[in-house]
Amino acid sequence: MGSFSVLFSLPDTTHFQRFTPDDVGDHRFIVAPFEGEIVSWNGSLEDVDPQSWNPRLNPAYPSSKGVEKAAYERKLEQAIAWCEANEGKVVMSRFWDDERPLEHPGKALVKLRQAHPKAFVYGLEHEEHGCWMGATPEVLLTKDNHYYKTMSLAGTKLAGEEWTDKEYREQKTVTDYILSRMNASAATVEGPEDSGFGALRHLRSIIRWTSDQDVLSMADQLHPTPAVGGFPVEQARHFISAHEGYDRSLYTGFLGVMDAKDRAQLFVNLRCMQLFRDRVRFYAGGGINQWSNPEAEWKETERKIESTRSAI
Repeated sequence: MGSFSVLFSLPDTTHFQRFTPDDVGDHRFIVAPFEGEIVSWNGSLEDVDPQSWNPRLNPAYPSSKGVEKAAYERKLEQAIAWCEANEGKVVMSRFWDDERPLEHPGKALVKLRQAHPKAFVYGLEHEEHGCWMGATPEVLLTKDNHYYKTMSLAGTKLAGEEWTDKEYREQKTVTDYILSRMNASAATVEGPEDSGFGALRHLRSIIRWTSDQDVLSMADQLHPTPAVGGFPVEQARHFISAHEGYDRSLYTGFLGVMDAKDRAQLFVNLRCMQLFRDRVRFYAGGGINQWSNPEAEWKETERKIESTRSAI
């Protein structure tokens, strides 16, 4: 699994904890890329000053600023055609490189915590995937005893903009998929409601259910939801692999922590960045369906990148 270290701050808290892999701790930290195996480490937690975080950074490879606007919009036109043909949805993403290194990663973690108090904020080093940092608003699932909770999050607008049928359809696709994947009894759905994240807003439903299924198998069953992949799920994943043009790595994967009592908090890795010696790579994407507009979708990714970039 390679070497690993992480600092994190849970939603609605201000302090950070360091997870240290060891053989005696009673916690487990879990990481999964968009495509690939779920990995986890047993270890211990301790409170830590986030400003002390000084990760080892690798050089960027390959050196690229990401796809340009015209090329991305061509990909979106292909995605829209695919959605029309399959009556589906597909999430298309991209990255953008700010060719300036982040001089103080620890201070940036503090800024992310202050800017997004309801997000899961983290800084992570992994031998295979490199160094990542983010503030994600999306819960993959939480578990306490037999009680599970997740959210269906989709659609993006600025304050004052009206929701359209496109966003409501997109969000309903995610909700319906989650409900179909559960081995659940008496699932309840609250929403959709307007949910803010910095300058952006999303449509969010909260889903609760009970199940005897263990955390990791439930997470594997849900991931990737149509909120980060698409629907039909397998066909959308094949489309992404064929057309997106890069390896997402940990972007739109998930990560989080669980304890000895099987309580867990796992989060989808959105609003994140990858740190290199000479640059910071920001990731963003959007849900595409047959009602999408390429120009509007490009602007949505610009807003998402800026919402993270401006915070640090």
